[in-house]
Amino acid sequence: MLHHSLPQWLRWSSMTMLAASIGLLCMSFFVHNYRAIFAANLVPALFAALSVAVFLNFYSLWHLRNEQRQADQAFRDTDCEFSSIFENVLDGILIVNDEGDCLDANPRAASILQFSTDKLIGHNISRFFSDRDGFTRGWSTFLKNKSQRGRAQLIAGDGTTLFVDFTAAANYFPGRHILILCDVTERTHAEMKIIEQLHAVEAARTEAEVLRKATLALSQNLAMDSVLDTLLHCISELVPFDKATVLFVEDGANLMIAREAPRNVSKRIGLTLNAAESVFLQRILFEKQAMLLLDVAKQSEWRQIQALDGAHSWLGVPLIAGGHVLGILSLGARTPSVFTPEHLRLAKSLAVPAAVAIQNARTHERAEIYAAELELRLKEQFRTKV
Repeated sequence: MLHHSLPQWLRWSSMTMLAASIGLLCMSFFVHNYRAIFAANLVPALFAALSVAVFLNFYSLWHLRNEQRQADQAFRDTDCEFSSIFENVLDGILIVNDEGDCLDANPRAASILQFSTDKLIGHNISRFFSDRDGFTRGWSTFLKNKSQRGRAQLIAGDGTTLFVDFTAAANYFPGRHILILCDVTERTHAEMKIIEQLHAVEAARTEAEVLRKATLALSQNLAMDSVLDTLLHCISELVPFDKATVLFVEDGANLMIAREAPRNVSKRIGLTLNAAESVFLQRILFEKQAMLLLDVAKQSEWRQIQALDGAHSWLGVPLIAGGHVLGILSLGARTPSVFTPEHLRLAKSLAVPAAVAIQNARTHERAEIYAAELELRLKEQFRTKV
C-alpha cells in the first residue's frame, strides 16, 4: 500500500538507485580483487549513491507523512460531516442493539418521541409502541429479514399518540441496527379527515339517490295503500327501526293508525287514539316540530300508548303538506340510543315528499269518490227519463 501511494517518478528512482547500489556492491568486490586502479573512484560513487538514496528515503517519508495528514484531515472532515448530518437531519435516527435497547439517538428522534436523548439512551424502544406484543413479533421478523419499513403508532414520552413512517436496517455493524423515523402524524390525521370526507360524500350521494328513488316511487302510484307501503319501505332503507307507524290526523286531535311495519301488527290498522294521551304527539301536531328521544325511560312525560308501545328510543316526524299536519311518522326501537340526529334529518327529508304523496292520494281518492257519485247520479237520471 505504501509503495502504490508514492509518485511514479519516486518509485522508479528508488528502483534505479537499488539497482545501482547492487551494481556498485558487485563492482566493489571485483575492484578489490582485480582492479585496484578503480578503487579511488569507487568511494565517491558509493557516496553519491548513498546521498541520493538518503534523499529519496527522506522524501518518501515526507511524502507519506503528508499523505497521512491529508487522510487524517479527510477522515476528520468526513466524520464532522456525518456528525452534522446525524445531528441536523430532519428524520429521527435511532441506533439499537439486538434487544432493541437504544445506544444512540439524534436530536430529531428525541423531539419526535418527546424524550430527552440522555433518557432515551439505554431504554428499550418497545416502550414507545402502542402495540408492544406486535412490536415483539415484528422485531424478530426484522432481525431475520435484515430490513423492514412501514407505519407505526407510537406513544410519545408525554403520552400523546403519534404516527411515524419507519425504515429499519439490521446489522449495518454486527449487533448494531439503525431505525429512521419520519413523523407523519399531521399527514395521517389529514388522510383520516380525507377518508371521512369521502365517506360523507358517498353517504350524501347514497342518501340523495335513495331520496330520489323514494320521491319517484311515492309519486308513481296515487293509491293510498301503495303510498303508505312505499313510505315505510323507503324509510327502512334510511333509518333502522323495530316498529314504524303512520298516523293520520282525524278530527283535529285524534290520530288513526293508517299503516304499521312490520306487518304482523297490522290488526291495529284503523284504530284511533287521542293525541292528548301523549305530550310528545301533541307537540308534533301543534308545534309542527320533529322530535327525537334517545331514551324514553329518562322522559318523565313519556306514556306508553298503543302506537308507541315497546319503544325505548323514539323518533316522530310531522307529515306536513300545504301548511297542515296530515299525520305523524313514528319510529321506535326496542333499545335506547338507536336513533341519531342524522336519522332524524333523513326522516324529515323523506317526510316532505311523503306528505305531498299522501295529500295527492287523498285528492285522488276524493276525485274517484266524486266521479263514482256523479256517474251514479247520471245513471239514475237516465233511468228516470226512460
